[in-house]
Amino acid sequence: MARAAGVLVVDRSYVERHEVWVLEQEGEVAGFYSLIHHGEVSELDHLWLLPRHIGQGLGRPLFEHALQRARMSGANRIEWEAEPNATGFYGRMGAQPLRETTSSMGRTLTVMGRDL
Repeated sequence: MARAAGVLVVDRSYVERHEVWVLEQEGEVAGFYSLIHHGEVSELDHLWLLPRHIGQGLGRPLFEHALQRARMSGANRIEWEAEPNATGFYGRMGAQPLRETTSSMGRTLTVMGRDL
């Protein structure tokens, strides 16, 4: 986790530069996502749920909101680097594996995408 800390930081500067949405449940943060828009392709840079909220049906509406916001930005496709434990979820959301990449931490990740 210490190695990931620098990569997973979402600070004020990040929020000022990118589109970030927070999902709350009963007044507490349950998860969030962020988008970086690149014209016709939006990048889902983050989509996370706190562990205690995984499996409660919150991932789908969070992901669908991200798709809607990407469409509204003018994108016709959304892509992201998927954590290995999340590829099944994204597949159920209609995403397809596009290619593999090496993360800044040296991990092999699947780049997934979905047409909008």
